[in-house]
Amino acid sequence: MIYDVIVVGGGIAGLMAAIEAKDEQNRVALITKGNLFKSNSSMASGGINAVLDPSNTKEINQHIYDTFSSAKGIGKRKAISYMCKQASNIINKLVEYGVEFDRDENNKILQRPFGGGSSNRTCYVGDKTGSAITMALIKKAKSKGITFLPNTFILNLAKYQDRVSGVIALNKENSQIVIYPSKAVVLAGGGYAGIYRGYSTNAPDYTGDLLAVALRAGLDLKDMEFVQFHPTGFVKTNYLVTEAARGEGGYLINSDGTRFVNELGTRDEVARAILKEQLNGKKVFIDLRHLGLEKIQQKLPSLLNAALNQSGVNIAEELLEIKPVAHYTMGGVDVNLTSCDIKGLYICGEMASNGVHGANRLGGNSLLEGCVFGNLAGINAKEYSKENEFAPINYNTVVKDIEMLDFIFQGDTSINFNAIRISLGKCLFEKVGIIKNEQSLTEAFDYVKYLRQISYSLHCINKEKNNNVELTAILELRNALEISEAIILSAQKRKESRGAHFREDYPFVSKHFDRSFVVKELKKGDKSLYLVIDCKKVMEGTIIGDSIAVNGTCLTVVAINGNTLAFDVMYETVNRTNLQRLKSGSKVNLEKSLTLQKPLGGHLVTGDVDFETNILAIIPVGIAKVYRFSVPNRYMKFVVEKGRVTIDGTSLTVSNFGKDFVEVSLIPHTQKEVTLGIKKVGDYVNIEMDLFGKYVERILNFKEEKTLTMEKLYENGFV
Repeated sequence: MIYDVIVVGGGIAGLMAAIEAKDEQNRVALITKGNLFKSNSSMASGGINAVLDPSNTKEINQHIYDTFSSAKGIGKRKAISYMCKQASNIINKLVEYGVEFDRDENNKILQRPFGGGSSNRTCYVGDKTGSAITMALIKKAKSKGITFLPNTFILNLAKYQDRVSGVIALNKENSQIVIYPSKAVVLAGGGYAGIYRGYSTNAPDYTGDLLAVALRAGLDLKDMEFVQFHPTGFVKTNYLVTEAARGEGGYLINSDGTRFVNELGTRDEVARAILKEQLNGKKVFIDLRHLGLEKIQQKLPSLLNAALNQSGVNIAEELLEIKPVAHYTMGGVDVNLTSCDIKGLYICGEMASNGVHGANRLGGNSLLEGCVFGNLAGINAKEYSKENEFAPINYNTVVKDIEMLDFIFQGDTSINFNAIRISLGKCLFEKVGIIKNEQSLTEAFDYVKYLRQISYSLHCINKEKNNNVELTAILELRNALEISEAIILSAQKRKESRGAHFREDYPFVSKHFDRSFVVKELKKGDKSLYLVIDCKKVMEGTIIGDSIAVNGTCLTVVAINGNTLAFDVMYETVNRTNLQRLKSGSKVNLEKSLTLQKPLGGHLVTGDVDFETNILAIIPVGIAKVYRFSVPNRYMKFVVEKGRVTIDGTSLTVSNFGKDFVEVSLIPHTQKEVTLGIKKVGDYVNIEMDLFGKYVERILNFKEEKTLTMEKLYENGFV
């Protein structure tokens, strides 16, 4: 089936987009990974911010100010202003769709205070606002004839040049790949706080899947370091104690019975204060006893029942122990309101980084953002679909996805996927959580890198295709690890503390970092490779994580299957080496890492290729063949007579050289053993110059930098 608009994500943003995109002519489908009724939006209980009177510019400007202030200097005024000015229209639309907000005796919508807000502007439906909005939107979407496609896992976007042409998906019920062509696509797949498994209010399957999809499609991720920890979650189950509990007058006290923080401060401030108490050996509780049972039943009925059922605590009479939990993510795909660099693709909701939240989300703004920008994404997608035709599907991506699934179903593994997920969550919470530093981030990155290598060798133990949860778990794990790297890299770059990002080694805000960080390092696509090489000769003793030289290029083994080794090749390596020219069936040179306990027959080679060049001439001389290569001028200084040069990983003696060329000679034995012997004039090879020569050159020409910068002043305590 083909659609004019496909929306991915069944939360509030996705539902709003689908409703707005649908008219009598447009065919619209809404895809969800699981059950339609399961989303983070439905669990958002506190409320939705809005100035209800659109003519009250003073209050709207105050909402804009509160939001920008909470963003800690890196919010975008354009996006914030648009959201706050659209709030009253959105509330009216939700009422039209059937949302029954709490009202006073005059039928006026009630509004409560919320953390970080300067006035009462949070509309609510008891303590189940998100659920009430979600149910109303589902009902509206069904009435408009939108097609629902549940239990569908998005693998990749289908693209044609700079346009979206649909989505490539996995039908979880039968493990079959399905292609859904579409003129326009809206991604609204939620955030990535579920990666903090065991320490998050999010469902475990909120693993940042669509962010990984966007990254693979060539889009950038922004502000990934800003993970918001909600101050109050159940100690054992992570169930969210809604901010409404503090908005209605709840206290936070420690085990000494002392209130230690402003309960209505911003979430980052309150969460750190709670963690500090816990690190000092004290328990922290929320105290609602003074509110009385009647008010709790009226304002917080869901919390009353959850506390009793999950913790055995009657909050009308007893203290409820709480802890901070990962709840919301401010980072996501870099967008301009909802638009990105791929035509026909629109992104909204928690997975979008549009600049509304910056470094710290204001309580009550998440539901508003989802509604406002979901609505806008739907409008944009509908307009684009009416103005453009279907773009072709690039089936190369489809073939890669088929091969990936085939690999996962083949072979066996003894690794516990669930244990890896739990271990990842614990690592992120402890080392990339509320408080972090350079050491913890480095340790986390190394661990995530290790887990990512393992993930490429995982196979389904259960080979059944119907409803195979193992397959989904492996795919989610791969995506989660990719996004985890993005979080850590961004956190390492931001050497300051700002909003939800707190580093104890850089505890202050620095003007040097008044900007967002964009993750480009993890881009995958046309500029990266995944190599699988049949290599019986080097298999013995090789394990995942080992370094193998492929055509002289040092690569890390990420998967082992039978007699094959698999390698991930990043852009820098692709750009510098002839690996980009490999095809199925190409022969390569392979060499395991040298130990200095063995005889050294050539010279020390690191596998860090300096440049790619081509063969200028092949000249027979007696039993030997002389190969001439072009060499860029800046590398000729490393060439000496009878010295060494590495060609496709083979250490060879320089027999002759000129102004811009080097010659080496190969005896018949060497011609048979290495790939250089079968290459022709014009073929490309990798060149690595002598390591010691490069060090000597650097030492002789090094001049100590004495420039005084603001960063150096900051690092040394002067700023």
